[in-house]
Parts: sequence; structure tokens; C-alpha cells
Amino acid sequence: MLLRDNHTAISVGDMEKSLAFYRDLLGMKVRMDTGPVPRPHSPLMDKLFGLSGISFRIAHLETDDAYVLELLQWHAPTPEPSSAQMKPNDVGFHSQCFYDTDFDGLCERLKAAGVRFVSEPVDLGRGPTVFCSDPDGNWVEIRPHTRR
Repeated sequence: MLLRDNHTAISVGDMEKSLAFYRDLLGMKVRMDTGPVPRPHSPLMDKLFGLSGISFRIAHLETDDAYVLELLQWHAPTPEPSSAQMKPNDVGFHSQCFYDTDFDGLCERLKAAGVRFVSEPVDLGRGPTVFCSDPDGNWVEIRPHTRR
């Protein structure tokens, strides 16, 4: 039986840009970061990931309610960039959703930082919802948090 989620992991092209988005713009807190020097090669990690000679930088970010996002910037083997930004109907990772207590303020900060939005907020009957993209084109859904 699954108990609860532990984390979501995303491979990123540029850790500093991703940290600027998730930490600085969305307000997540860095719980762990191996720093600018990638982790040294480990045969155990090779075995775990099914790759050879791996090296990466890893950062864990969290929200106030303990949701953890794991960012991995691969140094070896050299990653291949995505061929194009995924559309919402493509097979694979679609989006992650975050609630924010200042929905309008967050949207304004993201717009001011040049973040690409898919559309203006749309009210789905429970308040506005909007999709934007992180630095690698991954979709991020934002909704206002309302206490009940």
C-alpha cells in the first residue's frame, strides 16, 4: 500500500535557472543542495540509474507543507536536450500543481520575471487556475490556496 508521496524529480538543463524559478519566484525552500561541483562518480548510482559513469548535481526544495521537489542537473553521461516543449496531450510528465496564498501576487512576480504563461488565469468553478513554464519548459499549474 502506498502511504504518501516522497518527492518528484525533474532533470534540469541549468540548476541555477531552475533554482531561481522554484526557490526565488515560487518561494520553495532549499532543503539540500550538493552545490556547484557535481557529485563524484559512484558505482552504486550507476547501478541504480542503469547508466555508466554518472555525475550530477542534486537539490531538494520543499514547500511549507513538506512537498519535496528534486532537481537533478546531469553532468555525465551528457544529457540530450528535449526535442521540443511538450504539449499537454503528449505522453509523459504533464505538470505539477502548487497552491499559493497570494495567487495574484505570484502571477505578477512570474510575469515580471518573463515566465511564459500558457494563458491568462481561468476560473474552473473553484477559483482561478493558470499554467506557466519553468526554465526547461515543464508545465507548472498554480491555484490559489483557500483555507476551509
